[in-house]
Amino acid sequence: MVARLYFMAHHNWEWVLIDSVAILVGSDSFYAFASVFKETLGEGSKTASGFLGLDHVESSHKINHYRDMPSQKYSCHNKPSYSLFRLEIVFENDEGMKIYRIDSSNHELEFLDAKDHLYQVACQCKMESYMPQSFLLAWDCTRKDEIPDFPSYPALLKAPLGSGGFGLYFVYSKFDVLEVIRCHRKRAEERDGFLEELKRDYEGRVPSWTLQRYIPSLKLKEFDMCKCQIRAYIVLCDEELFLYPTFEVRLPYWDIPLDDILSEEFELFGNEDKSVGNNIQENKWSDPVECECVGAGHARPYNEGRNKSRTRRMLLEEISELVDYGAAQAVHNCMMGCFHGLKDQLSLQKMKYSGLSLPVNESLGVLVKSASVAVAGVDLVVSRNSNKEHELLSAHIVEVNNNPAMPSPRKHSMSVKYKQHLAQLSASICALAFRHCR
Repeated sequence: MVARLYFMAHHNWEWVLIDSVAILVGSDSFYAFASVFKETLGEGSKTASGFLGLDHVESSHKINHYRDMPSQKYSCHNKPSYSLFRLEIVFENDEGMKIYRIDSSNHELEFLDAKDHLYQVACQCKMESYMPQSFLLAWDCTRKDEIPDFPSYPALLKAPLGSGGFGLYFVYSKFDVLEVIRCHRKRAEERDGFLEELKRDYEGRVPSWTLQRYIPSLKLKEFDMCKCQIRAYIVLCDEELFLYPTFEVRLPYWDIPLDDILSEEFELFGNEDKSVGNNIQENKWSDPVECECVGAGHARPYNEGRNKSRTRRMLLEEISELVDYGAAQAVHNCMMGCFHGLKDQLSLQKMKYSGLSLPVNESLGVLVKSASVAVAGVDLVVSRNSNKEHELLSAHIVEVNNNPAMPSPRKHSMSVKYKQHLAQLSASICALAFRHCR
């Protein structure tokens, strides 16, 4: 039997997938996944490459166009959906050909991508305790009495579709909140068709803003009191949700003493009466777009003073302070608890998109088996736990990133283990998906 592997990937996943292909065809086992719904080790655990037939792969081929993937010769139509990556293994012998194909189309998890809907779903499932306290505000909110008391001072104001830190603000007063919402509304209304497009994409609604409690993350002594952010990965495959057991740590860097500045600005602008009148904000932010977006308030853009080029990426297991504090267990407990509670919602989404796989023209005599896998990166904040005696840290989910991007090894600082982990993650996801081909 001869086997050939073909793959293609979204541009920022390409280098990861290339590295993972070598692991797929050369490794005897892959990392175990934790099954969230069953709360056990799932089918991804110690999956032998021999069982998958990967030990027969003689060559691998990078494909640039979806129409050139082998299965497309045997599909009834040629209309691809967006996918982070696609892999196909073609097995051929004297008796014929069979193709195993997988794709990461991620439709099933995209309902958690918008920050307001994530919190709504968490509340519906009574899982909101796994997130920072939050309140949802209409996209066109104009009155102070529509804004509840702040969950913290300062609080975080989040645009529903912001990314990379844009659309995220530290706010000190209701006036700040109204100014940010007013300015973003103005920008949205000035862009032809933007609001109508949002309504089409979000079932007739314009997504809401989120006013969220600001939880200062744990500062790491071994990294000059740098903040830390945690990322975990979930994988939805064949109506089962899996948690990848290795957690990432990002160490963001600001060229300013952020927490000191937040305290100083709260003293100046935290009182509602100080947010109007003679204290109208001057456009002092380095990004002119953010100057336009905060209006006359004192909201501080999250990215102000942030030096993204100095963000470091490591694995949690590499940072002794987090290991000693039991951060991995805190993250595991938070992830398993929250997403187990979302089981019914995730099952509904899986059913909604169950018919999207491409039909196969069986008359051509080629057996084609398929599996779709959805991948999301979940960002968490860990902080000291003042309420529980036996747990040093608490973890809270701050957002879910559908179609998570992979960092470039040429542009981003990452440890050797971190880079290896990304390839192992991708290989393990693919191995899991191949086992579920139907």
